[in-house]
Amino acid sequence: MSVKVPPFQERVAFLRELVAGLFESFDETVRAVVADGWPEPMVRAGFAMHRQSWEVDGIIEALDRELHGFGGVKALDRFTDARQDYIGARIIAPERIVHVWPALPGAGLSPVFYGWLLGAKQTVRPSSRGEYFAHHLHHLWHDVQHGARLSVEFGSPNATWRDADAIVISGADDTIQALRDFVGASTHRGRPTIIGYGHRVSFATIVDDGEVELAQLARALSMDIVLWHQLGCFSARAVMFCGARTRLLAFGEALGEAIAAREHELGARRLDEAQLARRAQARGVAQFLSNIWGDGLGWVQLSHSPWRGAEISAHAVSLHHVDSPEGLRQQLKVPSCQLQGAALWTRAAGPQRRAWCEVLARAGVTRICEVGMLQAPAPGWAHDGWPNVMDLVRVTMEDG
Repeated sequence: MSVKVPPFQERVAFLRELVAGLFESFDETVRAVVADGWPEPMVRAGFAMHRQSWEVDGIIEALDRELHGFGGVKALDRFTDARQDYIGARIIAPERIVHVWPALPGAGLSPVFYGWLLGAKQTVRPSSRGEYFAHHLHHLWHDVQHGARLSVEFGSPNATWRDADAIVISGADDTIQALRDFVGASTHRGRPTIIGYGHRVSFATIVDDGEVELAQLARALSMDIVLWHQLGCFSARAVMFCGARTRLLAFGEALGEAIAAREHELGARRLDEAQLARRAQARGVAQFLSNIWGDGLGWVQLSHSPWRGAEISAHAVSLHHVDSPEGLRQQLKVPSCQLQGAALWTRAAGPQRRAWCEVLARAGVTRICEVGMLQAPAPGWAHDGWPNVMDLVRVTMEDG
């Protein structure tokens, strides 16, 4: 039996209550993520940051802005005047969306929130390292509103996925391709629409003025490096440093110390045997080829080559010297489609700051933020630089 879709304002009220519940029962939320294998101090710090990303007013504002040209959120429930002179529009949401979640805790929540606001029936297929959190969300969801159009599935994709209107998947590029092969021929406008959020990498850019306290800056950046064991697309994997070489070397040392301190603070000081073996090999190579700083699991290594986005080891970053925005572009050899966020520190304002932002944007970056805030995108961030919902909806227009 189908469940009637509640009006938009009721969906908003539900979402407010759901997000509040995640944090009102915060200890239960934390226990669920810890049960999935994450250290408790890291979970508490990470979810405190992610709360910004799930701020409901920001999500609604972003949704309304994206749909503005077709009547905004009002057109989700009824025809409305998109252009008051002669055109009415009705936005038809997908009936069913399947979400394939990655291992990172909470990384798939925002697309589910958008799907709920559209009024879609949704299925979540969590990663094997996210089962407890998925169950916790599912229980909380149905405690807030019984029969609230969300289900959780485990195991391999099944044939019913081919009948969904859309599949939203976050994961490795190989996983996304395997899903496309399973679903079969599907075009951008076909059914189901597959939206794949694949491999992405982030980095930091420091424009040194010779006066900033480097240790303080390094501590902020260490959060971008260590949180979630550097596994997410917003985890910093490199640092572009514009300034004197003596200051660059001092920053490398300060960042190495900050990484070790942050590992201790977040309970991120353990790796499995395979990771430890890779770490030993990567650190040996780094010590042979360049300066390295840091006595923790992770470290900083000076690089004289452009950055190509490769993973070094857990919590490890390469440090590159640049002398201008144009020089920065020469150091970025990562395909634009694989760049995600850039944490930018500069005291420059006006045209000088805009020059740094412009080169980052043209390189492929989808978000520029303060150092230390890479892991907390705003609720209105366009996921991977593309609209959050326009590929999911269909618009019917009435010519007046």
